[in-house]
Amino acid sequence: MKNETSGQLTEKFNQLFAGGHTNYRVPLQITENRLFINKAQGGRVWDLDGREYVDYIGAMGPNILGHRHPEWVEAIKELLDTYSTSVGSGILQSTDDIELAERLIRHIPCAEKIKTCITGTEAVQMALRLSRAYTGRPYFIRFSGHYHGWMDNVLGGLTDPSPTGKPFAVQDPDSDPIEDYCFTKGKAANANNESFLLPWNDIEAFENTVEKYGDQIAMVHFEAVVCNHFCLMPKPGYLERIRELCTKYGIIMSIDEVITGFRVGLGGAQELLNVTPDIATFGKAIAGGVPFSAVMGKKEIMAQLDDQLVLGPGTFNGYPLGIRAALATVKILAKDNGAVYQHIAEVQNQLETGLKEVAKKNGIPMFTQGIPGVFFTIFGSDTEQVIYTDDQLEEFIDYDVYMQFWSGMQENGILQLAGGRWYPSAAHSTTDIEKTLEAADKVMAALGSKGIKAKGEILKNDDPLVGYRKTWVDDILYMEFGKLTKDIAIEAATDFKKELDRPETQKAIFIARKGAKVMGPAFSKFSKEVDKYEGDHLKALAITVRNKAARFIVEKLLPKDDPTDIRIFLDEEKAVAWLSAYKSKEQSEIWLKEN
Repeated sequence: MKNETSGQLTEKFNQLFAGGHTNYRVPLQITENRLFINKAQGGRVWDLDGREYVDYIGAMGPNILGHRHPEWVEAIKELLDTYSTSVGSGILQSTDDIELAERLIRHIPCAEKIKTCITGTEAVQMALRLSRAYTGRPYFIRFSGHYHGWMDNVLGGLTDPSPTGKPFAVQDPDSDPIEDYCFTKGKAANANNESFLLPWNDIEAFENTVEKYGDQIAMVHFEAVVCNHFCLMPKPGYLERIRELCTKYGIIMSIDEVITGFRVGLGGAQELLNVTPDIATFGKAIAGGVPFSAVMGKKEIMAQLDDQLVLGPGTFNGYPLGIRAALATVKILAKDNGAVYQHIAEVQNQLETGLKEVAKKNGIPMFTQGIPGVFFTIFGSDTEQVIYTDDQLEEFIDYDVYMQFWSGMQENGILQLAGGRWYPSAAHSTTDIEKTLEAADKVMAALGSKGIKAKGEILKNDDPLVGYRKTWVDDILYMEFGKLTKDIAIEAATDFKKELDRPETQKAIFIARKGAKVMGPAFSKFSKEVDKYEGDHLKALAITVRNKAARFIVEKLLPKDDPTDIRIFLDEEKAVAWLSAYKSKEQSEIWLKEN
């Protein structure tokens, strides 16, 4: 295979592996061909075609030390020379186990006892089992945009905009991949009914939920900073209020530190943000690139494992290779009063500052958001605001420009994660930073020549109306607008939301506002919801408002001298007459032709 190209190997790989090694609804790679890496060292990797890359993917977070850190490699070699990668399957132990646990308990504020696992997914499920057993309660709370592994009860779903009972997640197979990138078929039928899914940073929604269902909630589990989703920060006082309410209602507060643990600092996000949970889950960076995870928490919660009241078996739990890798990593991170973290902070500061300067130089609206050890480049605005919610993010972000930047950077030897995520490491050097900023300058200069502007500014030379068609209800206004449509759609929906005060139509307006990034799918979903309502009056009301929103959009986007007489299909009175006078698809199509 040594002489085969990436294209040939990609074809073979795709024939052999289903969905690659990991998959979501959004792409994890920007090129048609996969990258086949045959060498890694420090902050760089090399592919089979001989290309060299600065690597900010960092294996999605574990590689905080970079590739083949000499002290880490030496510790692993010593283990392999004298011991074994797996001994006793949890029945036999070593002194490494004790030394690691003592160090973890010393560094992590909530840690009084530890349970080892292999992956972050397993650690989350272990924390959930412990919490349910300890409280005797069935439900847990999670938040939109947070990622807690691939098990059915934590994967995907959308918040219900107007729940009539318990706020379970809504599953929508037609949802936009960006909005619910973790939707999957094949989930257990009741999986969504194990948790309440709430909007992040909405303290009122959280307060209302725990006040109403607090005696049924075992655990609240969340990323303290949403590193899996643009590093959305917690609003000032938000985590403190969650802590307060968890204590009040006897709910276990659990922080997902799978990314933040040992990446933002030895004490994790809980130390960084000065909020101590009851338990927390760790993975990724804790072992520097070897599979290893852990649950850490209060003695009284963890002691359920001692009493065999809660079980947590596993062939590779506490396996020697994982324990040694974690011990080596924690030692290196703590060395010289945390010198590694100081180096990473300097690298990250130079990267963020340099990228923003390059963007400004080339007229590209862009800002960064992050915490120590991870940050995002977000295109569409040069705002200095801190971004807390998806609604706020949508005011700024331009996915199209980001995709062009992602592609251009890889072509110029810089690897970053999908979504614009960057993981600086202990191995990145001044030379790596210089190469990165040179590539960014080249790519942004090319983008700047295209007249990229801040989101919300309509480019005069662009025609945002791509097309339209006229059919029955589902497709009466199937329009595909350009990247600016979402802004106008939200504005229109907000203007007309007061007309949708009936409970039956609230869900429709939510879908129209949130369910798509272009208006074609949004209108299609809106109309499908309309079809579910009973009675012509409600249908007519919903279609009237839908059409008023469409008219508002068309009047903003359609050139005034355009010969298309599309406005005839947006008339409010005709929309009402349509459903009240004509009952069949055929009759309505006749009405369309006549009008």
